[in-house]
Amino acid sequence: MTTLLSMSLGGSILILITLLMRPIIRKWCSGRAALMVWSLSVIRLVCPLFLPVYMSFYSYFTVTGNPYTPEEIINDFSVASAELPLSRLVIESYFSDKINWTALKLIWLAGAVICCGVHLARYYRNCKQLSESLPADRPYIRQWQDAHPLRRPYQIRVYDRIPTPVVYGLIRPVILLDKESAEADEKQLDLILTHEYLHIRRFHILIKWLIFLTCVIHWFNPLVWLMGYIVQSDIEADC
Repeated sequence: MTTLLSMSLGGSILILITLLMRPIIRKWCSGRAALMVWSLSVIRLVCPLFLPVYMSFYSYFTVTGNPYTPEEIINDFSVASAELPLSRLVIESYFSDKINWTALKLIWLAGAVICCGVHLARYYRNCKQLSESLPADRPYIRQWQDAHPLRRPYQIRVYDRIPTPVVYGLIRPVILLDKESAEADEKQLDLILTHEYLHIRRFHILIKWLIFLTCVIHWFNPLVWLMGYIVQSDIEADC
């Protein structure tokens, strides 16, 4: 659990730095560059970087056949402190005796399960929408798709119960159009399809999945949810 809290603390620092730099990033960088900057925070949040093999502080004070002298204990503690990241050192030093870690793990697990449950409910709803949708039979849409091939096969379908177009799927993506968009004039329809096509081509669905994974792991961290909201807007700006 200390590893998770250390990752969350380190990621929060990177998120705050990115937020401070955001005015500069938005002015001078593209949406894709902004997503690359955010990827540093995501990597720090999901990967236990800079965390050496764990050694409990209590092990330095365990009585053995050859007990340490006070000088050796101090020297060993100094070496271990230098090897541990600051965030984890603070957590272990100040909270190891004050927190019921078992209860904390159960609370974290419950929150993660709830987040996954909400996402699975949305996934079920999306699958239902796809199953009820119809293939786009407008000739212009078929011509447009032929002119915009991808290595991954994708479909363009129509569903009259969604407010705006949306993209589903990573391996076999689907552009799901609302009825109004599917019946729009060719110029407007071209803009809509191009926008959704770029979502597929630039693997924005994969980015959204990574953000979702990060939010599940760090559901207790409001900065992570703020990052997810901003990344969503940067994804739209990348199109």
